[in-house]
Amino acid sequence: MGAVPQTSTISEIALLRAAIDRAAAFLSRRNLRLGLVLAGYVLDAASADEGRRLMARVPLPQRTLSRLFGKHAFTGYQTKLYGSPT
Repeated sequence: MGAVPQTSTISEIALLRAAIDRAAAFLSRRNLRLGLVLAGYVLDAASADEGRRLMARVPLPQRTLSRLFGKHAFTGYQTKLYGSPT
């Protein structure tokens, strides 16, 4: 018998899924960079397995953009907010 996930884990996964769905819908020409940053924050908080499962739900064009440019947009935004790492 498999273990039943804790309620907080289920709600956290639901919140991460909702955030990824919003980020995917937000990814357009007008909001490209901010959508990539939002997806970056969600994926940064997720485990590697959660990240793979969440990205599988994102439509292919947005997923491709995220894979190509997401890390750069996310780290650039963090550097702008918090300064460069020492």
